[in-house]
Amino acid sequence: MKKNQPKLLLFTITLFWYTQYLHVPLQVVYLNSLTLSSQLIGMIIGVYGVAQLGLRIPVGVGADRNGNHKLFIAIGMLTAGLGAVFRVAMPNGTGFFIANLLSGTASAMWISFMVLYTNYFAKDDQRKAMSQTILANTIGIMLAFISSTVLYHVFGMVYLNAFAILTGATGFFVVLTLDKPEAKEDILSARTLLTVVKNKKLLLFSALALVKQGVQMSTVMSFTSQVIRDLGATTTLVGASTIAFMASSVFFARLASSESFIRRFSRQLLIPLIFGLMMVYCLFMPNSTAVWHVFILQILPGMSNGILFALLTAEAMSEVPQEKKSTAMGYYQAIYAIGMSLFPALSGVIAQNFLMSSAFYFLGAACFIALITSLIYYRKTTA
Repeated sequence: MKKNQPKLLLFTITLFWYTQYLHVPLQVVYLNSLTLSSQLIGMIIGVYGVAQLGLRIPVGVGADRNGNHKLFIAIGMLTAGLGAVFRVAMPNGTGFFIANLLSGTASAMWISFMVLYTNYFAKDDQRKAMSQTILANTIGIMLAFISSTVLYHVFGMVYLNAFAILTGATGFFVVLTLDKPEAKEDILSARTLLTVVKNKKLLLFSALALVKQGVQMSTVMSFTSQVIRDLGATTTLVGASTIAFMASSVFFARLASSESFIRRFSRQLLIPLIFGLMMVYCLFMPNSTAVWHVFILQILPGMSNGILFALLTAEAMSEVPQEKKSTAMGYYQAIYAIGMSLFPALSGVIAQNFLMSSAFYFLGAACFIALITSLIYYRKTTA
């Protein structure tokens, strides 16, 4: 392996998520400007998650059988860029539906990005490797959010996506410079690969990731924006609060990837602690009385995104054999993707029938259950 391969892959990861998220912050604003119905907008946004749910396990099995993660990464970059092409060529509801379907397909390839990068590292360094992939991921998304906030009002959605085509194409050509993995000699059957889903530790930490991702999608990406709007914040401040979350994510992901942090803080401490802090976030957010309160609280989900996600992923993969790693990653990502769809839906029903604060308390309760579950697990396994 050439020494520059991990760095090239991290650069590709940043370009990939930048391309994927450049249109996201103002997608609903743009679609509303086309006078589309709320139901149609929901379908357009939802197809992104549906594509991932349907493809992640098949992609994982295919990557394990094929062994050529470079191919799957190239497909991911290509479909991410192609999604932007459709948003430029067909800037209407149909075009965005097709584009989001392609973007969902691209995100399903995230499996190979993560597995290939962790393959560059020894087993004892998997936590560090996972943190570095999350760091590159959060940097890409944060830069996309900043770019979208600044450029949308100047150039509009079409030109914004024209830029995404450029970054997608750049990423694709960077992928071509990666080394092609050696061909696999022993190819396991799909049935054999799928036995990995019986791994109890994989199932447990997939469920914890479901809670983490579901709570984040329901709060930072949804109802937190409503809280800050109700406090009188402008659209710019709403966008800035999301950028504050991403900046916190980048900071904590960088911290989590450092050797000193890894040596000093154990996963047994951090996982329950951060679930506890997310519970605090859910309890305090709906009771905020000033915009600056929201900005301070955004630090907590940033910590969850930057530290907790990498820890849960590393723990989920820790007992998985190398030859089944992509299948396990596909299963893990499919499980937490359920949370990203289910929790916002449940929270919406609760908010509509009761109060917005009730939705946050429901999410806080989910964090509390995850906290207790992780404490019980570590008490049993370290006793």
